[in-house]
Amino acid sequence: MTRRRSFQNGCLMNRKGKWVIRWRERVPVEGGELRWKHRAETLGLVRNLTKGEAEKILRERLAELNPLAEFPTRDTGFTELLQRWEKESLPNKSLSTQDGYRKIVTKHIRPSFGPYSLREISPSLIQRFVQDRVKSGLTPQTTRNIYNTLRAVLNFGKRLKYVKENPADGVELPRRAERERNVLSPEGVLAILDAFRNDRMSKALVLCAYLTGLRRGEISGLKWQDIDFLAGVIRPQQAVWNGQECGLKSKAAYKPLPLPEKLRDAFFELRSESKYRQDGNYVFTARNGKPVNLSNWGRRKLKPLQKRLGLPEISLHCFRHSHSTQLNALGTDPKTLQTQLRHANPEITLGRYTHQVPELQKAAVQQLEEALYRTEETTQLFSTVLN
Repeated sequence: MTRRRSFQNGCLMNRKGKWVIRWRERVPVEGGELRWKHRAETLGLVRNLTKGEAEKILRERLAELNPLAEFPTRDTGFTELLQRWEKESLPNKSLSTQDGYRKIVTKHIRPSFGPYSLREISPSLIQRFVQDRVKSGLTPQTTRNIYNTLRAVLNFGKRLKYVKENPADGVELPRRAERERNVLSPEGVLAILDAFRNDRMSKALVLCAYLTGLRRGEISGLKWQDIDFLAGVIRPQQAVWNGQECGLKSKAAYKPLPLPEKLRDAFFELRSESKYRQDGNYVFTARNGKPVNLSNWGRRKLKPLQKRLGLPEISLHCFRHSHSTQLNALGTDPKTLQTQLRHANPEITLGRYTHQVPELQKAAVQQLEEALYRTEETTQLFSTVLN
C-alpha cells in the first residue's frame, strides 16, 4: 500500500566543531512493516571539511532515499504507475496520439509489464522485451513505437519520483528501416485534379492537401471561419479524429498558412454550392453536415484513380509528403519548409517528409559534370591565349 509522501532534505549541523548530518529512512520491524528511523553520521572536524563538502556528502546519502520517499514502498506495481499515466498524462496528447498509445498499452505494455513491480523492471528486462518484439516479426518502426510508449510511461514515473532513473534509457533498438513513400509528381497531381474536374469537393480536397500540406485530421477539422479570404491565409484551429473534434497536434500546428490563388478559387466554388456554408460549418462535409470521413473518401474516390491513371499506391497523407518534397526541390530553405509543415523538430521535416526526386538527382550530377568540363575548357582557352 502506498504510504504518505515524505521528500526530505536532511539536516547539517555544527556540533562542537564537528559536521554532523541527520536524515530519516525506513527500516523493517517485526511483521515486515516499514517504520521511520532517524539516522546520524559524524563527517569530521569543521576545520578539515568545508560546509559545501559536507552538504555534498549529505546529498549523496539522500540520493538513494528521496527517489523512493515520494512513494517509498519498493514493491509499487508497474500497473499503479501505468494507471496514473493514463489518467494524468495521456489526455494531454492529441486524440490520434492517444489512440495509438492506448492500442500499444493494451496489446503490448500491460500484458508484458503489468505483473512486475517497478523495482523488478530493469534495462535487461526491457532489452529482452524489445528483442522479443523483433523476433515475433514486428517491424523495426513498430518495435520503436512500442518502446517509446513504455519509455514515456517510465519518464512520467521518474518525474513523480516513482523511480530514480528510467530503466528504458540506453536500451538498444533495432535499426530503423527506411520506408519508401510514394511521392506524386506535379504531373500526377494535375492528372488527379483533372479526374475530379466535375467533383468540386474532391478537387478542393486534393488541392488543399497538396498546396498546404495539412494533416488529414486538420483537413477534416477545417471550418470556413478558419479561412481568411481577404488576408489570403488559413488558420487551422481544430482537428477531427474518428469523428471527434479535438485540438491540433502541437503549438506549431496552429501557425497560419498561405492560401494559394487556385485553392482560394476552389474553396469559393465549393462554398457556393454547399448547404453548409456558414462560418462555423466544416469545409469538407458529408450530407448531414458532419466532417467527411476521409478514410471512406480515399477508398471510394482516390484508390480507383490509381489503376486508371497508372499512379503508384497513394493515400491522402502522400500529398503532405509530396508537398514537402516538391517545395524542397524548388529550393525552399529548411526553416521555411519546417514552418510550412509546422513541425516542432526540423529533423522530422527533412528526414521523414522530404524525399529525393530521381530526376533532380540526375540533373544535379549533370550540372556537376558540366561545371567540371566548363572549367577544363576555360583552362584550355587561357592556355591558348597565353601561348
